Amino acid sequence: MVNEYQGKEPLRVLHLPVNVADQAAALADAQRALGARCEVMEWEPHPFYPLVDHVCDERRPDMLSDVIRRARWWSRARRDFDVVHLHAGAGIIPSPTVGNSLPSALKVRALVRMAGLDVRSLRRAGVVTAVSFAGDDIRPLSDIAEHWDHAEEVLRAPEYGARQRTARRDYSLRLAARADLVYVSTPDLLTTVPRARLLPQMPSRPVLPLRATSPRRRLGGPLRVLHAPSSGPVKGTSHVREAMASAHRQAELELIVLSDVTADKIGAALRGADLVVDQLNAGWYGTFAVEAMWTGTPVMARIRSDLRPQQTEAFAPIPVTSDTLADDLVRFSLLSVSEYEDVSARTIRFVDQSHSPAALARSVLDDYSRVRLRTGS
Repeated sequence: MVNEYQGKEPLRVLHLPVNVADQAAALADAQRALGARCEVMEWEPHPFYPLVDHVCDERRPDMLSDVIRRARWWSRARRDFDVVHLHAGAGIIPSPTVGNSLPSALKVRALVRMAGLDVRSLRRAGVVTAVSFAGDDIRPLSDIAEHWDHAEEVLRAPEYGARQRTARRDYSLRLAARADLVYVSTPDLLTTVPRARLLPQMPSRPVLPLRATSPRRRLGGPLRVLHAPSSGPVKGTSHVREAMASAHRQAELELIVLSDVTADKIGAALRGADLVVDQLNAGWYGTFAVEAMWTGTPVMARIRSDLRPQQTEAFAPIPVTSDTLADDLVRFSLLSVSEYEDVSARTIRFVDQSHSPAALARSVLDDYSRVRLRTGS
């Protein structure tokens, strides 16, 4: 099809209001490269990633200031843009949760009922609306209990409080129901979010220049295993440590654990690692695993068998569990130079095929344009 974003009048796209894992900014940059005119706004600066085009406040504002800034961006979104893409399941109307806090029950009910009114207003103004979910903003607790390993440990984590998650999910479902386009970052969410399309994660902006164009070689000395949990209970960090301790009896290994570090430090850590163990619970892999593969670094993760693509030869993440990880690490440490390079080469091919920013951006821009043609926006 002829894409409007390549025409004389560039498609004007606003990404907001948060930049979790740099996904909003990375998508916007890739869309700009294809001719779209994109802006990225977030309410507060993200502590681990470079600033975006607009950051409203350095510190969390009082209630009146918050209402004013949201109203101003709501008005500008209606007036100045063809597309508004909401990220991490957050709208212009605030979510009923902020961090790990939960306001009064009355306020929660009010915010849930208002969810999506901003989207409806934008659509009435002729603006195409899209919303992306990253996982925890929409995944039901019952899904975790049924499909995750060590679910009881995960559900004890503070961020998985039942009342908080239920309120956030109700808000997110209302937001999704009113948007033109809905995206999820992992395949398990396709069955839990109505009308969802898969939009896989892409590397963050600081990691993009580290793209591998040829297979990596193993570093000398012990096998350097990198693990970077956003949450230890969620990622299964204790089980990673146990497996490393067991494997260390049979192989020369070194575990590097990173948390709460900036993206440039993650890039440096990836350059000094032979292998990444992403997570042992969820059944898929996250943004950090994508960034590792982008640099040619092989990745191990728990992968649910029902989510694994049928073309298993092309699938690069190495499926492991907490029960098998120790043996898997020992076997991996015994790979020859050429065998390691083969794994790295497959990793590069996979990430180019499944997580290319240019290809993903083009697909999303095509979706925007398709909706505009259908609705006459």
